[in-house]
Amino acid sequence: NSRRCHIRTTPSSSCHTDGSGPTTPRQRSRVASARRGAGLGRAFYADITSYSEVRVPRLCCEVFLEPRNDVAVLFHGTYGFHEDGQQVMPGLDRRVSLLVKELPSYAWVRETYLDNAKGLPDLPWLHSRELAGDRPQLATGTGA
Repeated sequence: NSRRCHIRTTPSSSCHTDGSGPTTPRQRSRVASARRGAGLGRAFYADITSYSEVRVPRLCCEVFLEPRNDVAVLFHGTYGFHEDGQQVMPGLDRRVSLLVKELPSYAWVRETYLDNAKGLPDLPWLHSRELAGDRPQLATGTGA
């Protein structure tokens, strides 16, 4: 079993079952079982959150419920996600929990920088990031 999460990222799509609001980038991620407990999931979400909170109002992800994955559900709950609904993934025929985490800094960032056409300040930590597909894959040492 590995922790899996679908992180949505298209500004025009929504993670809310009511269809509201932009979301974060779509990625499928997991922490290999041999690497769990080392804080990699928390580091990953800290990075995603810091990047996203100045760009979108919420993070959304899908956690597989079939087979049952209490570890992933608890992990996301302790990181501030709550369930917004469930669905069966098309093509996979597996039930997922649709999870949402509001990013409270976004409203201030939008009012201060984004709505007045200034854009985000030119600071290194706010620059766009290199996509994983643009660089070589690193070996995990786990065979996963």
